[in-house]
Amino acid sequence: MPLRNLLALLFTLTTVIARSQTAAPPPVEQVAKLKSAAPLPYKVLPNWAQLPKGYNFGECSGVDIDKRGNVWVFNRGHWPIFEFDRFGKMLQAWSEDTFRVKSAHGIRVSPDGNLWAVDVDGHARPSKPQTL
Repeated sequence: MPLRNLLALLFTLTTVIARSQTAAPPPVEQVAKLKSAAPLPYKVLPNWAQLPKGYNFGECSGVDIDKRGNVWVFNRGHWPIFEFDRFGKMLQAWSEDTFRVKSAHGIRVSPDGNLWAVDVDGHARPSKPQTL
């Protein structure tokens, strides 16, 4: 690749990255709005998840609710599984050191309370959450 083309590509990439880091996030109303369907009866609650210092989400790929009303989140961060109460208080988090997944894909809670987590390779893993 000629140097001129390489420099043009480098300039384009840095411009795109800089714009993506400085662009304001879309308004909450736009995030939850469907493009072509009836409105859903849900609303976005900014800052609902109360994460302790040092915890954060990666890309979220699955959410489910258990029979107690607790919310389970499967994501692609260092803490792939979180459990929250209905008010957003974090109850527990499983680190990737103890719950290894290749790349989070989906999660379901069965009626008996088992979590079924599926990664990008299709590995389904049932896990019994700890009772708090």
